[in-house]
Amino acid sequence: MTPRLGLIHHPRLASRRSGAVLGDLAVPRACDWISRIQLDGGALGNDLHANCVPCGALRSIQIMRAVAAGDARKPTAEHALALYRVWAAWDGTDAKDIGTDSDYAAMRWATDGVPWGDQWEDVPAIVPMDPTNVAHFKAAIAHLGPVQLDLNMPQAWEQSPTTWTIVSGSWGQPGSWGPHRV
Repeated sequence: MTPRLGLIHHPRLASRRSGAVLGDLAVPRACDWISRIQLDGGALGNDLHANCVPCGALRSIQIMRAVAAGDARKPTAEHALALYRVWAAWDGTDAKDIGTDSDYAAMRWATDGVPWGDQWEDVPAIVPMDPTNVAHFKAAIAHLGPVQLDLNMPQAWEQSPTTWTIVSGSWGQPGSWGPHRV
């Protein structure tokens, strides 16, 4: 089944200050944040619901906790859907399964944390980046940990989720399907 899209994004002008900071950070020769987890391909419910923003947050927390504390716990679909209820006011119905406002989710994550067993996760690092600047991505990953990307998905990906090629025509246009967080 094709993953559901679920990002509600409010574009903003990139912060020059954040870009300058990322550009000033030295990037190590190697950085492997996922070496401590097993990639299981679990969608955390995003194959059935528009909860990509909570799923991205939980995967980031999973990676950070595995690296920092050797924590082998994994988030579950139930955990992701519970977070979706809080961040998006999803009531469990298709009518309210419309996605998560990224700004509101970031505010809730920063102020309330995300429950993870008996502990609460620290405040996330949120930095706008120039999507065309590879050095910004490398610096963000090296110094801040896992990066969540907001993509403007083309309709072509919904039709063929295993094919990542440039497609001509309207169904290959960025955003013709909608925004999605990975």
